[in-house]
Amino acid sequence: MKQLFRCEYCTEVGTEDEIKEHEAQCLWNYTKRTCYTCRHADKNVMKITCAAGRELESGKYMEGCGSWEWDDRDHAAK
Repeated sequence: MKQLFRCEYCTEVGTEDEIKEHEAQCLWNYTKRTCYTCRHADKNVMKITCAAGRELESGKYMEGCGSWEWDDRDHAAK
């Protein structure tokens, strides 16, 4: 039986090497400071809007934003 690992930030499952690589790029990784973990982001199914007044390109998200604040309501991996 193959041992599987789970991303600490989302529900992605894979081998140890796959998950190490994934976690570095995971949008829910709070160290990346993306819109997905920001309290100012209004996350809808098709679009993310920013309550801090940042302009986001359609279908895009921002990484390393100066207005980023941790969204304590939103923990993808509990």
